[in-house]
Amino acid sequence: MNKILAICLLLALTVAGAEAHDTWLMTTSGWASEGDRGLVQMTEGHSFVPMAPPPGEISLQVTGPEGYGEEFDIDETTATNGPHYRVDFDVASPGLYIAAGEQHEGPLTFVRTKFGSPNEEMEGYDEIDWDEVQTSGWDPDWYVAEAYDDVVKLSKAFLVAENADFASASIPVGEKLEIVPLDNITALGTGDFRFSVLFDGSPVAGLEVSLVAPGGEIAAEGVTDETGVVVLPIPEPGVWFVKTEFRDGDMKVLPEHGADAVDESFVGIGYFSVLTLRSDYIKPEAD
Repeated sequence: MNKILAICLLLALTVAGAEAHDTWLMTTSGWASEGDRGLVQMTEGHSFVPMAPPPGEISLQVTGPEGYGEEFDIDETTATNGPHYRVDFDVASPGLYIAAGEQHEGPLTFVRTKFGSPNEEMEGYDEIDWDEVQTSGWDPDWYVAEAYDDVVKLSKAFLVAENADFASASIPVGEKLEIVPLDNITALGTGDFRFSVLFDGSPVAGLEVSLVAPGGEIAAEGVTDETGVVVLPIPEPGVWFVKTEFRDGDMKVLPEHGADAVDESFVGIGYFSVLTLRSDYIKPEAD
């Protein structure tokens, strides 16, 4: 019987200033053998703790060696395993396999109601009946922090079947917002590690990038330079999440706000990307 290897595609989002969901990709094992079945699971939760299958329009693409490629549409008919969606694929030949997920959660609005408190999450801005919103308990300077036309969550993870060309992990797969490892992924946890951040295939400067451990603890942070590259120290082997976000839109004054509000609101699309890396991509030798 073929071993079933889980790539836990855990789609998690952190929306700025809000108690929002995390989105991430995770593999229970970084390696596979030719002929195995790769099991891909998708969930969402807080601080990289799975809670439920994620909502919205979701697609998953798995690419691999020798032109291998398979696409999956994830919806309510997809098999589940607790808080996860499940799909599987053939590990047909040796090499590097890449799972890439894309989730469109749709319009969301985040309102800064009180100083020091998490933003209030609401439906799409154009869908809100502001005459019915109870603002009496909000600060007089409340305002709409973000009016997202769409919240797009992107994620990526690797699975390795013997004799892989690890340099292929540094080739972008074409996600709208993508984190690309520039160093050998088998060297994870040995010190500084370089990443490139791309939006629409072009490097992006000035983006904050975080290195997060399972459970949500931030281990390192950095900002991409003029070439879109950031260096993060990865202190030890294990599972690590690298995440960033990009807001594509404008800052403007919206008509709905408190009497003392002076802040502008972001209006546009929010892109959130998470790359999962781990330190066990090489199959251990048999005893």
